[in-house]
Amino acid sequence: MIGIVSSLVVFLHGLIHLLGFVKEWNLAQVKQLTGATLVALSGSLAKIVGILWLIAGLLFILSSATYLLRKEWWWMIAIAAILNSQILIFIYWKDAKFGTVAHRTFSCHPFIRSIEF
Repeated sequence: MIGIVSSLVVFLHGLIHLLGFVKEWNLAQVKQLTGATLVALSGSLAKIVGILWLIAGLLFILSSATYLLRKEWWWMIAIAAILNSQILIFIYWKDAKFGTVAHRTFSCHPFIRSIEF
C-alpha cells in the first residue's frame, strides 16, 4: 500500500514539473512561478530549459508507472528524474527550492529504498 501512495506522490510531483514547461513556453500564465533564475536565460535557452522541465516531469510520471507495473528498472528512471530536476531546482532556486525536500524524501522513502541489488 505504501508503494502505491508513494507512486501517486511521485506522479503528482511529475505533474508539478510540467508547470515549468508551460511557463517557459508561454503556453499559459503561471502566476505562482516568478521565473527568476540564478543565471539569465535568453529566449531560446529558456525554451531549452522548458524542455528539461518537461523531461523531468515525464521521467517522474514514467518512474511512477513503471514502479506500479513492477518493472525492475523503474528506479533508474527515478534517479534520472531526480538528477535532472535537482539541476533545474538550482537554476530556479527561488521558485523551486522546496523540490529539494521532495527529492530528499523520495530518496529516503521506501519507494526508492525498495531497490534490490
